[in-house]
Amino acid sequence: PPGPFADNDGLTGAGTITGTLDKITNQLLLDVCFDGIENPNHGPNIYARIEVDAHTGLGTVDIWFNRPDCAKPGTAPSVDSASIAIGEQNDANCSFTTSHPDCYDVDGDVCSARQELGDDPNIGGQRDPFNKFDHMDMNKDGTINIPDILTLAQLFGPAPLGTQGDVGPRMKGSVAWAHEQADGTIGIPDDILGMAAQFGNNCE
Repeated sequence: PPGPFADNDGLTGAGTITGTLDKITNQLLLDVCFDGIENPNHGPNIYARIEVDAHTGLGTVDIWFNRPDCAKPGTAPSVDSASIAIGEQNDANCSFTTSHPDCYDVDGDVCSARQELGDDPNIGGQRDPFNKFDHMDMNKDGTINIPDILTLAQLFGPAPLGTQGDVGPRMKGSVAWAHEQADGTIGIPDDILGMAAQFGNNCE
């Protein structure tokens, strides 16, 4: 809705949002305009086009910086098809406010962003808040333990993409639990040993 806004990047101005909902496809289409931007790297106007599935909340956003007006541009966006995901609060001591957005589990791996950005891997640290492949908790109880390894071992072999526990090769030069996205195979080097490297890690 129209009104002033400000953020840590030094942006100040007013925002307007208009949109439509396609009841057949359940797509919510939003046009967003921030005008009067004082930050020279982004202003004087910012335009964004957002497409969201009204049922899942997932979608994408295109953003154009340095717009002279708030009409939809015919040029390529400054930020193209950035993903929109749902973050779920999983820490009873947190609340989703401007001072505590890191309490949410954005990638859905049971560890909150605050935990994943911490230093201690035993409680979810040294991980990427946007990488669901770096905490391989099969039963989503917060702890990686024997039941998780046994569950994964039962899936040994080819697996449909998106199967829980399926990860790709380890990212070179990174920690043992940092893996690339699923490769469609549950095997020993990447998946089972990758989970074993996280044994006992707890994000409860």
